[in-house]
Amino acid sequence: MNIDPSSYVDPNGRVYSAEGRIYRQISPVYEETARLLFSSGTVERLVCQGLLVETSISDVPDPHLILEHRPVSPPSYCVEWPFLLLKKAAILTLRLSLELLSHSMYLQDAHPWNIFFEGSRPVFIDFTSLVRAEARILWPAYQQFCQFFLFPLVLTSCGRGDIARLLLQDYLNGVGHRDVIRLLPLRFKATHFLFYLKRILPEQLGEMVSQSDRASSRLAAASQRACAGNRHLDRNRRRLYEDLLHDVESLSPPQSATRWTAYYGQEAQALDCKRELVDKVIKRLRPATVLDVGANTGEFSVLAAEAGARVVALERDEACAERLACRAEDRNLPILPLIMDFANPTPAFGWAASQFPSAPERFQAELVLALALVHHLVFHQRQSFQRLLSGLRDHATSWLLIEFVEMADIYIRRWAVNTDRFAWYTRAGFEAALHEAFATVESAGSVTATRHLYLCRK
Repeated sequence: MNIDPSSYVDPNGRVYSAEGRIYRQISPVYEETARLLFSSGTVERLVCQGLLVETSISDVPDPHLILEHRPVSPPSYCVEWPFLLLKKAAILTLRLSLELLSHSMYLQDAHPWNIFFEGSRPVFIDFTSLVRAEARILWPAYQQFCQFFLFPLVLTSCGRGDIARLLLQDYLNGVGHRDVIRLLPLRFKATHFLFYLKRILPEQLGEMVSQSDRASSRLAAASQRACAGNRHLDRNRRRLYEDLLHDVESLSPPQSATRWTAYYGQEAQALDCKRELVDKVIKRLRPATVLDVGANTGEFSVLAAEAGARVVALERDEACAERLACRAEDRNLPILPLIMDFANPTPAFGWAASQFPSAPERFQAELVLALALVHHLVFHQRQSFQRLLSGLRDHATSWLLIEFVEMADIYIRRWAVNTDRFAWYTRAGFEAALHEAFATVESAGSVTATRHLYLCRK
């Protein structure tokens, strides 16, 4: 068994993997709680409500209690999620917390590393975060929830999602109240004064009162607002969760449009032809998994998902990724939209840069789509054919469907500069590079006289 690199803090257990299966070794201090969760039917109820990953007691021989979880893959992280996914993860955390009230339990932590996504559906995976509630403590994870869910959502709703995702790479501290105070526009503070008074000001005052004991000040700030004594503790916990749920549900993504959100509308006729050609390839190959690189608003991600594939869609433009997330949600499609630049993907981060694996390690698929991508990587990112094909090949377990746009294409002529230095950018040169990188290469048709599709096999 291989221990999960992010499973090293929780005193209640450790997570391992073996042959594609996920196990959790339960420590003696948590075994009674774990067994009670099963014997009382709590686990079954939470799973049926979609609040917890499917979990069972394993028969693996071990002196400790061993649980087995249904694998959820591929893992994705909050530094990659568009607004809708982060909001859904926050709502799942609060709904699970509300359900645990009736079992005299709460979550001992509340951060997005506890959640993976299947398509656009969040799945809570951290079984041992469910603990017995302590008397006199409202919710020890309150501040963590604000730093990793509420505050990033607020910043993103104000059009500062890029900054929020950068701050979330601090996997211990997330987005602090100082970050929110500094980055929130004055307009938001004025129009959401009650939110500021309720969620940010108490933390600021707590810090001023006790610089030497920040943990105590944070707990006091969270508890004193809602707790009137042990006698009403459950009621006040419920009030806190419901207030937070209201705060989260009231937030909306920024209504922004970029030149890329209207990209497909600019070439409707060519889009219909490309859609027909791509659909033909997908129906022929019937891949179980697809990685759509440079997905834009997801025309081809949707095609693949409707054909039965599980799709991961990578798109660097936040507005496009958000629109795809809404599209997948509305149509209940197995598409996981992520904000990511293929040329600068999420690196490994966390403890010793090994706690959370890099994007290239996590995202592999039977079929990789790279449509209307090559010319951007060449002219904007200064990548050679060999470099970009090597990167795409690493993500494909079997196939790559790639588009080449010739220099004569109207869209390249509109924005490309210093084209003399790209004399090597030719269709013949591209085809030669494809044959070097892949075992077989075949034409998948031409979208226009200057746009051509190739299907490559490793």
